[in-house]
Amino acid sequence: MFATGSGRVWRGSWKPARIVSPIRGKGAYLAHLRTADEDILWVSLADKIHNARTILRDLRKTDIGEKVWARFSVDKEQTLWYYHSLAEIFCERLSNQLSNELHDIVEVLQTEAGTSRRSA
Repeated sequence: MFATGSGRVWRGSWKPARIVSPIRGKGAYLAHLRTADEDILWVSLADKIHNARTILRDLRKTDIGEKVWARFSVDKEQTLWYYHSLAEIFCERLSNQLSNELHDIVEVLQTEAGTSRRSA
């Protein structure tokens, strides 16, 4: 089904299935990305850019707006912290146009959601 190595990349770009708590799982995934192979980072970055764009698009829709945050297992601030942390890791590890794009989207999300950057 997958070319050699593709399955490893696909599996490495997803969060572990068995997670005790959403925050612990997000922390584990962030730690994983700090040491993951570059090809895994690319797949994860593409996924996160898509997700962040979708969140921003729906946040701007009058029929969805702030209800977008109900999709997540954590609150708005924690979701934004997670995406900000992802952007920092991708900018540090890949430092390219796509990682900068994720960073920019997250900054706009934080502004439009009325939050400021948070630390873990």
